[in-house]
Amino acid sequence: MVSCLACALDPLPQPRLILAPYDALRLVNQSKTPKQLRQLYARILRTGLSRNPAVLAMLLRLYSSHRRLDLASQLFSAFPNPPTIAWNLMICTHAAGSAPRDALLLYNRMITSGIRLDKITFPFAIKACSSLSEVRKCKEVHAFTIKVGFFLDLVVENALNHFYLTCSDSVSRRK
Repeated sequence: MVSCLACALDPLPQPRLILAPYDALRLVNQSKTPKQLRQLYARILRTGLSRNPAVLAMLLRLYSSHRRLDLASQLFSAFPNPPTIAWNLMICTHAAGSAPRDALLLYNRMITSGIRLDKITFPFAIKACSSLSEVRKCKEVHAFTIKVGFFLDLVVENALNHFYLTCSDSVSRRK
């Protein structure tokens, strides 16, 4: 499948060969279309740079910015041990897009897989809870932030405050 993509897609900016992670990152930043990103990903696979966490994170970010959840998910699934930043990007993309339930599934999978969550993970999980009005799940996330010591982080606090305000408004509107 990768060889077919490389033949039929828009040409990428120079240089033609990727020799180092820096070259891949520079080309990722220059890629403007999903076609160019797919072609670049094919090159990255051929050169073995797909194992580089920085390259993976940059590609995921760009796929996400192009609203290509399918390509981002495919790339994420192909990575043997995605770093925390990759998990966060996937949770963020799903939470901000049309798949907040998938964001929560990824969040749960991250925990059960023993991946280290960081202060970036929680606001995205809370946003997904907010999109779904999942009070019980948000309380679980809140409890987990307390357990791991991120409950005093300003961004986490703001996300929780926004969720609880939004939830109390929607409960009031239903009455």
